[in-house]
Amino acid sequence: MGGVRMRSGGCAGLLLLGLLLFACQSPGPEIGPPSPGNAEIRVTATPTDPTRFSGVRAWGHLAALEEIGPRVSGGKGAERARAYLRDELGALGLEVRELPVEVAPAGGGEVLELVHLVAVLPGESPDVFLLAAHYDTLHYESFRYVGTNESASGPALLLELARVMSLETRPYTVWLAFIDGDALDGVALEREALEHGALDGVALEREALEHGALDGVALEREALERDVALAALADGGDAEAASGLLGSRSFASALAAEDELAGIRLAVVFDAVADSDLHIARDLNSRRVYRETFWEAAHDLDRSTAFPVYGSLDSPQAAHRSFAVHGVRSIVAIVDNRYGGDAIPGDYWHTEHDTSSHCSPRSLQTVGEVSFEALSRIAERLSRIDDFATHPLEGVNGVPAPARIR
Repeated sequence: MGGVRMRSGGCAGLLLLGLLLFACQSPGPEIGPPSPGNAEIRVTATPTDPTRFSGVRAWGHLAALEEIGPRVSGGKGAERARAYLRDELGALGLEVRELPVEVAPAGGGEVLELVHLVAVLPGESPDVFLLAAHYDTLHYESFRYVGTNESASGPALLLELARVMSLETRPYTVWLAFIDGDALDGVALEREALEHGALDGVALEREALEHGALDGVALEREALERDVALAALADGGDAEAASGLLGSRSFASALAAEDELAGIRLAVVFDAVADSDLHIARDLNSRRVYRETFWEAAHDLDRSTAFPVYGSLDSPQAAHRSFAVHGVRSIVAIVDNRYGGDAIPGDYWHTEHDTSSHCSPRSLQTVGEVSFEALSRIAERLSRIDDFATHPLEGVNGVPAPARIR
């Protein structure tokens, strides 16, 4: 992240992306359900292989962030959350950088400074795998909102991924981005629209699919068309596709201003990944080849209940849209957009019920295992492509074959 001006701390860490997660490994930990109303879990066995993703460790991070309480941008809670994230990343020996940006909330209001954190894990290539989650919460006057699933589960997952990835250098540099401000605007309006039936075209298409009026092929075609449209938004400067998402928009814009987006080979966003009844949405706006790598990994690891193969295609509001606006097309959203019940966004979403009592360490374990394996497969695939581009096979009569266009 050479061009972006950040406040720095810590030292350089290492990257683990190529390790195959379940090769010759023993079964994972047996984890009991969380106790209602608190963040305790029962563990009857512990993993013996420290190179494995641990849902138990991730749950500890989730519990710590929940204990901080509301993490409203610009407030003491957000500051305490950043201190926790910095301490945990620093303990892994990772370089931790701060990216402060000033933003004006939609509809007016005083300018607010957001503070994004980025942990850098150097790889053999300076090209980047960006993994992101937001840590801030909305403020409600009528109840205390801690947003455990919404904005503690993603950062908790990233912290445990950071631990595992820091064990060995792998092909690509990894940025772990902890985004401030994505809860500030847009999401409340989106919920209001859903509650009052003001659904957008994607929601109506989804409804049509559920009633048999459209098939998956039609929606996949629509996804491809939308992917092209999102990539073209950078030319027109129209950020409507990332409505809301104030934090990730400011983060992506800051990187774009310093020409730091060009090297991103993959951007994966994690949001609401600890739901006890976990069903990750197959996102229409994600790059299909990479999205399906996650689903293939889930199938091979026997985790298809959480990554349903025949689930409906959705379009969750997540930070990957902010990167698409700036032309980053290799994007994936790992989001459970039904938190409490089967309807979007779910009964617990943005309520006082978004606590650890409705979350599970098993869900963190599942998403962590699947993500680690999928990232390894994607890294291996891209490495082969890069190797061929650098060292093409010999052609006819000793004339080198032309390098393929990536």
